[in-house]
This record gives sequence, structure tokens and C-alpha cells, in this order.
Amino acid sequence: MGRIERVYTPVRDEEIEAVVRRRLFSSIREDLAREVVDWFIDYADSEGLIPPGEDRASYRRRFLSSYPFLPDVIEVLYERWGSYPSFQRTRGVLRLLSLVVYSLLNSGRPYITLADFDLSDESVRRELVKHIGPEYDSVIAADITSQDSGARKVDLQMGDSYKPYRLGTRAATAIFMHSFSGGPERGATIGQIKRAVADPSFPSSAVVEAVELLKRSLFYLQYDEKFYFTNQPNLNRIILVRMEAVPDDALVREERALLEERLGRTLPSVIWPSSSKDVPDDEEIRVVVLKSRDKQRAKEILNRRGEQTRMNRNTIIFLCPEDAERRNFLSVLRRKIAVESILKDGSISLTERQRKDLNSELRRLKGDLHDGIRNLYRVLLLPDKDGLRELNLGIAAHGEKRAITKEIEDFLRSEGLLCSKLSPLVLRERYLRDKEFVKTQLLWQGFTRTPGELRLSGRDVLAECIGEGVREGVFGLGRLEEEDI
Repeated sequence: MGRIERVYTPVRDEEIEAVVRRRLFSSIREDLAREVVDWFIDYADSEGLIPPGEDRASYRRRFLSSYPFLPDVIEVLYERWGSYPSFQRTRGVLRLLSLVVYSLLNSGRPYITLADFDLSDESVRRELVKHIGPEYDSVIAADITSQDSGARKVDLQMGDSYKPYRLGTRAATAIFMHSFSGGPERGATIGQIKRAVADPSFPSSAVVEAVELLKRSLFYLQYDEKFYFTNQPNLNRIILVRMEAVPDDALVREERALLEERLGRTLPSVIWPSSSKDVPDDEEIRVVVLKSRDKQRAKEILNRRGEQTRMNRNTIIFLCPEDAERRNFLSVLRRKIAVESILKDGSISLTERQRKDLNSELRRLKGDLHDGIRNLYRVLLLPDKDGLRELNLGIAAHGEKRAITKEIEDFLRSEGLLCSKLSPLVLRERYLRDKEFVKTQLLWQGFTRTPGELRLSGRDVLAECIGEGVREGVFGLGRLEEEDI
């Protein structure tokens, strides 16, 4: 029998696209197919999405042959998933794609990519999971399909203009479909992910941004030259566990340390006074940092120093946190503490890649906290004749280098609330209009003690103003010989 046997291959590799089209679709409008393919090829060529080793013309021919499926769909299913003995190559491809097409009937998609495989669809997911193991049900749910999955969080993080495209979910789905085979081949390059997710409606660079967010958000996504899923948790899961274990007192210490570092010394400061006694009662402009926007607490400090009445009330500037920023700030702070603890923990075996990624993550988190502590502490409360006047420094420019006290000083100067120069004419009109004279000491005390009065950056501002006024003849300066004058 062996001498007369003939070996037949039911479907050759180059025939699979034609078989899929013939079996799944009764007919295809070739004119519309060419229109869509040309539309995509123009975009892919301009964005550098044509696969390495292929040119525009050859990839166009492949796409026309596989339409409405991007060539990558047939290639990944037939070559990778088809290498599982249980998948049955052609029959398995047809069965899976029939489910995918059915799930997309009302989607309006002009063509189908691996990112279009709806892993939340029970029938589609079952067809995949039966080849790779039931444990991947929980992997898919945790990272891609559940309401609080990392991929859905990335969908929202991408901003309003990208929300309709669900870039996080689609990128994670494309990576998942590239992640498995019966052989050693697994994973997706950033080019393959972009080709599956990108759309002529937006630049493909947005996909790269989404993938970077996925790296920090998913628990089972791995990266080692290529992106792929496994059933083993990655560093994000370890970090999350460590974040949950960070004690509140560690957060307080870190927040205070960040404040001390960012406040600077342009203006003297007191951080989180435990009582009004902690705030000196002197003539120096001083920033008092409060733990919350507590106006009652601010008034208590403003009016009293311990058991005594506070004299110099116009020299105090309160800096308070913006409550809406605290939750995000604490989350970043927890993550930073967790990453540091993992890097220091010798009992955790880290690969060189993981250690590199953690150090990169730590640098990013420190940069975020540099901005975050400033954007948290941005509310000013200034003594005013009617109580406390509230002002907001606003969101700082990314990477702002100025110390917070320097920013406060510059802001108050720009608003005319802190004077480093005083005009002699202003002094005369405001304080000498109906008076024969005014004592310089009482004048200076008026500036420092009366809430809502002009706020001078120092005694030298008044001295220079008086000197200039005398030289210009605006007013004179004398010494009182008789105290009863």
C-alpha cells in the first residue's frame, strides 16, 4: 500500500484566505473591498505600519486576498493557534472566525483585526480558553473584560477624544491573541499591536501611549522584547499587594518629606503646626502649611499664639491642600513606597529586565510626586479685613523647578498682594493725607499687624520708600523731641 499511496494536504497555506472567505461569506463587494484596503494601506504606509520585509504593494495584495480580515488575523490563527493539536487548523480557524464575525455584525467595522475579537463574548472566549486552559478565564476578566479591569481603566485614562476607540481594551485583546501557540513563538511587537489597533481616524502613536499605560495597569501582561500574557502575575500584582500594606504613618512621613523638599527657603515656613505656639509672632513674612483647608484652624493660629493674642497677623500666609487632588496623590505615593520596598527586598527574585523596569518606574513616580505635592498644596488663605481671602495657585507646569515658596512669592507679587517696592506718593496719599505726621514705627506695625493692609516683603521696603520720598521732597523725616506733640 505504501508504494501506491498519495499524500494530500487538504488546504495549502496560501489557500487559507480563499477558503475562509468562501466558507464565511456568500459574497464580497470587491469594489468596496479595494476602497477600504487602499484607505488602510495609505494610512499604514504613512504611519510605518507595513510589516517588516514587505512593501506596500505586497501587503495590499495580501489584504485584498484576506479581506475583510487583516492578514495578521489569518496568520496568527493559522500559524500560532493552529499549532495546537486540538485547534484543527482550517476547521478551527473557520469555527472561531464565524463566531467573531457574528459578534461584529452590527459593529460597522470596515475590516476585522485581532483587536476586534470580543473576549467578553462567552462563545468566542470558550473557543480560545479550551486550548490554553480554564485558568485564563480569570486572567481575561482581571485584565481585559471586567468593569474594573486594567484595560478598561486605560480606556478612560486616554482622554475624551480617544474614549470611543477603547484603545486599552483593543490593545490588550490584540496582545492576548498574539500570546499563544503550540510552539515557542509568542508575543506581539509594538508594530503588530499598532497595526491591529490603529485606525485612520487617529495617529498610531496613541496606541503606544495606551500600551505604556497597560504595562502599569495589568496584572498578567509580561514584556520581554515582545508583549504577551501568562497566567502568572507580573510586578504590577506584587506592587499592588505592597501598596495595600503601606501603613498610614509611612504616607504621612513621606508627604512631609516631600513638602520640606519642595517648599524651599524663599520664605520661612512652618509645616503642619500642632498648636498655634509653633508659629512665631514676628514681623517676617511666613508660610504656614496646614494639613487641610481648615479655615477655623487658620483663624485660631491667626488670632492667638498659645495663650497670648497674636500681634503680627498680616505676615502669615496659609498654604492648604486642594482636597480633590489628595486621592490621586496618595495613590502615587503608595506606589512609590511599594516600588522602593520591592527593590530593597532581597527575598524577591527579580530579573534584570524587572529590576530595570522598577527603577524606571521609580524615577517616573518621583517625577509625578514632584509635581503632585505642588498641585496638592496650592490653596492660599490670606488675612484680610473681612476674614480670610482664598486664592489658588493653579496647576503647575510639568516639571516646575521653582520652590513652592518662590512660586507663592511670585504669585502674590503679580497679584499686587506682596510689595517689594513702595512708592512715596502711595505712602503719602494713604497715610499722610489728613495727618501732620505719622510715626515710622507705628507705620511699620500697621503693615505687619493689620489684616488686609499692604503686605511688604521686609522692613527695608519701607525704609527705601521713606528715603526716596525725602530725597524727592514728597514728605520729610524728623525726630520727635517732645513726646506730647
